[in-house]
Amino acid sequence: AAIRGFIWRKRIKQEGEKELVFLGMKPKIKEAKNLMRRKRIQLEHTREYEEKVVELKQKVGVTRSVGPACCP
Repeated sequence: AAIRGFIWRKRIKQEGEKELVFLGMKPKIKEAKNLMRRKRIQLEHTREYEEKVVELKQKVGVTRSVGPACCP
């Protein structure tokens, strides 16, 4: 009897999880992993972008100070 109860509780929990996924209240496990991977890659690209912006601003600042004297 105890085993049947355990099996039913497990089955009910799984059905509840499926329903939450179906309703969109909980992401699928695979989707959650992909979301985490995409966010990690996005963060890496954002860091790279910010570093490149700083480098370009430094280059432009150096170029402007070296540029022709006639133009401000």
